Amino acid sequence: KIIQYPNDEQHILDWRVRQTYDIFHFSKSEDGFQDFDVSSCYKDDEKKRLSISFPLISEVDLQAAVRVLIRISNLLIAEVGNIAPIRIQHIETLVFEDEGFFDLVFTIVEPPPLPEGAEVPSYYTS
Repeated sequence: KIIQYPNDEQHILDWRVRQTYDIFHFSKSEDGFQDFDVSSCYKDDEKKRLSISFPLISEVDLQAAVRVLIRISNLLIAEVGNIAPIRIQHIETLVFEDEGFFDLVFTIVEPPPLPEGAEVPSYYTS
């Protein structure tokens, strides 16, 4: 939460002169869009649940670096898929140690609707 006062001489209890901004899950880390779940705004047929499998190297401590993996995965999926990072929702990892791999599972939601009569850009439906 950020509270902004017009100047330092204003009394803190004067509610008429201060502005309050609520910032959802504010932190100085770069966690990306995972705190902003927009998937509930979409119907089930407007979402795709996808999975990518990776080999699990025994030297890698996946659980220790899972937040970094999720953040970087979000950016790479957005870049390769030519989609906005906010459209990538619910990124999680499923580890199968006995089989020697892990899955990166995520949901991609449809792009937001365009105004009626607007021309659809080529990158919009990827």
